[in-house]
Amino acid sequence: MKTNTSMISKALGEHSVPIRENLRQRAYLNSMASWVDTFTRMVVAFFLNPYIVSTLGSIFYGVWQILSQLNSYMAMADLQTSTTLKWVIAKDRTIASKIELRQSVTAALSANIIILPIYLIAGGIIVWLAPYVSSVEEQHFTIVRITSALLVLAFIITQVLFIFDQVLAAMNLSYKSIVIRFLSITLGGVLTACMLYFGYGLPGMSVALCTVSLVTGISIGWIVLANVSWFGFARVTWMQVISFIKLTGWFMALKIVSTANFAMDMILLGYLAGPRYVTVYTLSRYLMSAASSFCSSAFNAATPGLSRLMGEKDYAKLLTARGQLLSLLWVGLTSIGTVVCLWNKSFIGIWTSPEYFAGQIETCLIVLLFILKSIQAVDGSIIVMALEARKSTILGAISVSITIFFAWLLIPLYQTMGLLLSLLAGIISMCISYSYYASRLTQRKASFFISTYLSRTPVVCIILLAISGFMGNYVKVNSWSMLAGVMSATIIIVASILWFSAMSYDDRRNAIKNITSISFLNKAEIS
Repeated sequence: MKTNTSMISKALGEHSVPIRENLRQRAYLNSMASWVDTFTRMVVAFFLNPYIVSTLGSIFYGVWQILSQLNSYMAMADLQTSTTLKWVIAKDRTIASKIELRQSVTAALSANIIILPIYLIAGGIIVWLAPYVSSVEEQHFTIVRITSALLVLAFIITQVLFIFDQVLAAMNLSYKSIVIRFLSITLGGVLTACMLYFGYGLPGMSVALCTVSLVTGISIGWIVLANVSWFGFARVTWMQVISFIKLTGWFMALKIVSTANFAMDMILLGYLAGPRYVTVYTLSRYLMSAASSFCSSAFNAATPGLSRLMGEKDYAKLLTARGQLLSLLWVGLTSIGTVVCLWNKSFIGIWTSPEYFAGQIETCLIVLLFILKSIQAVDGSIIVMALEARKSTILGAISVSITIFFAWLLIPLYQTMGLLLSLLAGIISMCISYSYYASRLTQRKASFFISTYLSRTPVVCIILLAISGFMGNYVKVNSWSMLAGVMSATIIIVASILWFSAMSYDDRRNAIKNITSISFLNKAEIS
């Protein structure tokens, strides 16, 4: 997809925005911010989830998860103007002028305002469907619809204010919001606990989410004004706004497909098997979901910087960065996954109750799914960096179709296992197709698939995961202190084994070089 020249082409007579930055340093700073964000969410969820389950019960906890995921389908009414703005600025921030960047911001904000009625219509449909999708009894329809309506409101607040967050990310400055994110996540946890304590239940949790969305958006807006010198608004014509909306079309479609790919598991499981299975599935995947976020968030933090390489067509550096990221993702996620395969049963038993453990095979499939999602996201991001949202949407839609087809057949028969097998079929199709197309975009003759999934590093990692999955049937601990000890020892041992067995000498050397080249206290490079 080619960007509209009236929006991001070079302006006559005006210099481009000067940006002086160390991409590796910024990637480190943004990764640290993402890790703080992820760790804070993980800690809040660790203490909050058992309290929610004990207060609401397993059925309504499952209903809450279903409603939260159903609300993500508001993306079908989202033109993705903020996300499009991020990729446009990230790709062209070194070659575009200040007035062009301001025009892009203004066009994105105008588009957001224009589509507010669409949000309301889509929200009304979701609110009406909520009781049926969550499979609650008729006496609970009203409370479920109130909860869903408040979740829709939280979504709208987030989307309107999301423009600030995306500008910060596009300028490779996400680390500037680290304190605000920590405070907002903590505030959300405290408010949710208070709402439950005073008996407000599901609606109270939704009110807490609305409050946090508003506070976070306004706070990040203040950070943008303080740190992005060019940020502001400029006069745009109606045709410029329409042109920007046209540019967002495929990004909107991509968001819909991505939502369907990664936010339909609980809906499918709840509708075809029941909300209690959703509770078991959610709690069983918590450990892998929370821990793997540390690896994937580091990659997401580096993406805006890599987009600059795509815009400048510096494919050599981009492919080098891709190889290093994949190597570290495989080793990091496998180290985490091995711990989960071995100790998830013990963790669930101590954290909540043994009855919420989905099973050992299910745990291994959950681990494999999270690893494959994170790995394929690397090639997926290359496609998006090139603003080729159309191709990414088509490939994602094929994956969605495969997942839904198998889910309709397997979930009624095998419940959670059926869901996981369906998701695995869909993600494998994405891995194959994304790697092929990303190799074409970076002018590589051969597909990335073999080097990404069948080379030394992934093969060693998969073998180690299989061994740990088998051993997980025979190990168990019964106390937090012992669990913390064995989990810590496991990840250190496994990471050490993978460092030497899965990674090549060049991979290890590059990893050490990247780490030692970071100036942890350097502030001079920040523009």
